[in-house]
Formats: sequence, structure tokens, C-alpha cells
Amino acid sequence: MSLKRGPSITKDGLVMCVDAKDPSSYNGSGSTWTDVCGHCNASISNASYNSNGYFVLDGTDDYFVIDDAHSGLFADNTPFTVEIWAYKDTDNSNTSPMLMHYRGGSGYPSITMLAYGTNGNFSDYGSTMEADNDQDGDSSSGTSLYSDRNNSIDPDGAWSLFGLTYEGQSNSHEANIYFNGSNISTATSTASVVWKKPTSPYEGGPVIGSSAHSVGNTTHGFEGGMALIRIYNRALTPEEMSNNYNSQKFRFGHS
Repeated sequence: MSLKRGPSITKDGLVMCVDAKDPSSYNGSGSTWTDVCGHCNASISNASYNSNGYFVLDGTDDYFVIDDAHSGLFADNTPFTVEIWAYKDTDNSNTSPMLMHYRGGSGYPSITMLAYGTNGNFSDYGSTMEADNDQDGDSSSGTSLYSDRNNSIDPDGAWSLFGLTYEGQSNSHEANIYFNGSNISTATSTASVVWKKPTSPYEGGPVIGSSAHSVGNTTHGFEGGMALIRIYNRALTPEEMSNNYNSQKFRFGHS
């Protein structure tokens, strides 16, 4: 997590951070991407490592699964922030890839970060979140806490920081979608249910780079590169999201 240029990243509330360029997080071999916070390692499935400090996903059977056993990761009725530094190949053909998918084994609850679109662009970028109606963390029926998608962005294959913040309670929910540190969309709802962490999630935890209920499905496989994932147990402010982008933009080729 050391930085050569720019301000330091926000660390208050940081629950999980895996960084492919940090040798203490990944030393170039093995199937474990180590959480430098010491809480939530990610298992690596088929993704290849590039010595420049990132993983390459081929859009078919490459993905990561985050261990969700830590109590602070997406805890019941608790705000959160997700940040992922990634790039999408300009020659990709998968139309509906996912940055992240966390879903109960019977369908609900769920959190999805969408990266739909081809040719390195995103015609349907955003996120959805659903709670289970009986509020036990495992149900076949659910209610949307928010849905914010159809955001069009054009990174054209460049490294970018994709971000999501959420905070809410019964009858009041708000999610904010970020791109390179800037808030590009906000969604709210008055749903009376609250987020409950899945008791039996598909694949055992949040899946990065694929659909959780259908890993290896090329429709949802992310094709490109991923270098860093951060998850917080609070909703970062717009200033903090901007700060995190500015703290590492030089590393990813941004001026």
C-alpha cells in the first residue's frame, strides 16, 4: 500500500485491500491474493499474473473469490465502499461482464457491480443491490434497495478506478457510482427492508470478475486486467473517493 506520489489513500474503515503490485499481497506465485489488512484474502482462479503488478483475466474462466468470513465485510445493515482498479480489453466480445457479484445461494440478497458493454467501453456501468424479504440472509424472494445502471463511460481500454458507496437503513437507501474519483450517478429508494449478509453465498463470498452463480460463463466474464481491490465498512465521502483516485492515478498512467 506504499505510494510513490500523491496523497495517502484513506484508511479509516478499510476492511480489505489486495494489491497485485505489493509483494506482501502477492509475490508472483500461488493461488492466494493476500489481504494486507489481514482479514479477507482472495482466492485466484485461473487469472494469470503480469510482473508489472496486475492480473490478466481472459473473460472465460478467470475470477477471484473473496473470503467473506470477517464480520466487517458487507456486514448486516452497514454502509460500505468498493473500489476496483481495472481495465477492460478493447477487443472483448463478452457483452455482460461483472466487476463484482455477491449473491445468496438461493438468489437473495445480492450486490452487483456491472461492467456491461464491449470494445473496452461500458454502455451499462453501475450497480444493483437487493435484500431478502424475510431478512434472514437467505431467501428465494427479495426487494431492490437500489438499482443504478445504464451509465455510459468510455475508458477505451485504459486503467480506471471503478467505485461504489452505499449507506442506508429501513425506508432510506442511497448508492453512489464513481468513475476515476468522480461521482457520476446517485440512486435512492425507500424500501422497508435492510441489507442482510448472505448466509450461504454462491462460491463462498464476493466474486470479482464473473457472475457468482455461473462462474466460467463467458457472458459475464470480465476480460482485461485487475490490479487492486479495496472494501470499506463505511461510505466514503466524495472528497475521500477523489483523494483515493488522486493518490494512485500516476501508477495507472493518469496525469
